[in-house]
Amino acid sequence: MSTLKYFSCIVLLALTSRIYSQIPDTIWTKTFGGPLADVGNSVKQTNDGGFIIAATTGSFGAGGQDIWLIKTDGNGDTLWTKTFGGTGNDRTAKIIQTNDNGYAVFGTTNSFGNGGDDFLLWKTDSLGNTEWFKTYGGITNEIANEGCQLTDSNYVIVGDSIGQYTKAWLIKTDKYGNFVWGITIGTNNSAYGHHGRSVLQTDDGKYAVSGVHSWLVFPPDRVYDYFLSKVSSTGNFYSIQYYGALNFIAAWGVIVKKLSDGNLILGGTKRNIYGGTAEEPWIIKTDQNGNVIWDHIILGSQNPSVLTSIESTNDNGFIFTIYGPNISLLKCDENGILTWEKIVGGAQDDQAYSISQTNDEGYIVTGYTKSFGAGNSDIWLLKFKYNASPEIHISKDSLHLKFDDISFTSKDSLVIYNTGNETLNVDTIYSTNASGFILDIILKDTTIHSAVTWRNNYYNPFEIEPSDSAKLIFTYPLWIPKSFKTTETWMDTKGFDSVNSFRGKLNYHNFEKPATWERTQFMKYFSSED
Repeated sequence: MSTLKYFSCIVLLALTSRIYSQIPDTIWTKTFGGPLADVGNSVKQTNDGGFIIAATTGSFGAGGQDIWLIKTDGNGDTLWTKTFGGTGNDRTAKIIQTNDNGYAVFGTTNSFGNGGDDFLLWKTDSLGNTEWFKTYGGITNEIANEGCQLTDSNYVIVGDSIGQYTKAWLIKTDKYGNFVWGITIGTNNSAYGHHGRSVLQTDDGKYAVSGVHSWLVFPPDRVYDYFLSKVSSTGNFYSIQYYGALNFIAAWGVIVKKLSDGNLILGGTKRNIYGGTAEEPWIIKTDQNGNVIWDHIILGSQNPSVLTSIESTNDNGFIFTIYGPNISLLKCDENGILTWEKIVGGAQDDQAYSISQTNDEGYIVTGYTKSFGAGNSDIWLLKFKYNASPEIHISKDSLHLKFDDISFTSKDSLVIYNTGNETLNVDTIYSTNASGFILDIILKDTTIHSAVTWRNNYYNPFEIEPSDSAKLIFTYPLWIPKSFKTTETWMDTKGFDSVNSFRGKLNYHNFEKPATWERTQFMKYFSSED
């Protein structure tokens, strides 16, 4: 595995006292690929704690592009791989683990089917061995963008039917892939187009279909908006809503996901017709009938920003990935307020196409990288794990922080709480081994940007008011501060004269503990594992 070049970006957050959102740590990354272009399109955590990747490969298979399944363990190490395809181009859009612990891959094929591109549903067992595959389409092009398994084990697939008119096409199959019905969303008017991007089953048993609606204004120019349609379980058209009032000169997406509160989140990208020059992620929260609850343009530090995937999270919020020019993960709460951003990538082109939350409250991401790996572009698998920030609970009036060792797993943040009745002055942050690190201090909704150099102190003291707190975020290098098993000294310069420290544990035997020091809470993050 190539070493990951990491660029971290700090987002100014609307923080309240003692409440912080933790940016996840990058636990590991893996690349997979050969000499040609290989792209990870979809990734899911499997029931055994590992991961399944559905990719499109040019390096392996029967010719052209083929579908590549990669099964890994929980550390991203390969357990098995399978390819599927013919002499034409076969591309994947999404993978799911099915109710029988096998896998269903939704994609597009022109190696098989009735001509041109056709929808593809490939069903495998738990080891990736083919059980059956089916194609759906006519003599024109049908391009699948997403699918899902229903509560009755049947399937729905959505995409585009591109002939004389461009329409969204939704089909339903039984659990063996046999065609049940199909419905198009759109009109027999070449001035209008509907592109089906995403589908899910709503709580009322209907299907929500999202995508992009286009309208020809001055040929060949088009404007765009989002659409969300409801279709009954028997394939009857139920309703359609449009968002954006045809004000976009470009729009991508639009992905629909269900939140834990039952409402829907629509995520896509737009560029406004009135003076807009850059792509921006536009997120809309609706009820299950498509009525808007709120909508926000959610920007991180990168611009332009093209949304490439979105998923709901266990806290009723959501997370999405953008490309522009590196990969960014942006986490939002249920009100669409950005709580953190994490940027990864190298000097070349790197993109993410799929993100989902894992059982440990972390995230798994796949896409491709040109910065690392073996070929033109390689599949990139990235694991992020939620780690609570180490904490200091202190009530004295001055604090000295010293970092000594760089050989342990990194933490990227630290929270300091002032539990006393007087102002806490953080007067010194000192590194003996670091060649220099960049530090952002978030205090009272304000970020103080600082830099600490080798064997030099941080000479810009800041104060924390009683019952308030501050968050220190270390943006480079990433091994400061360190994990529990480290040699480090945390010293209240006015509370006592010396501290004897050893691997991860503070020794309290050689000094008199200040009466106001909260030892129990302090020690919980700095006790070693014997």
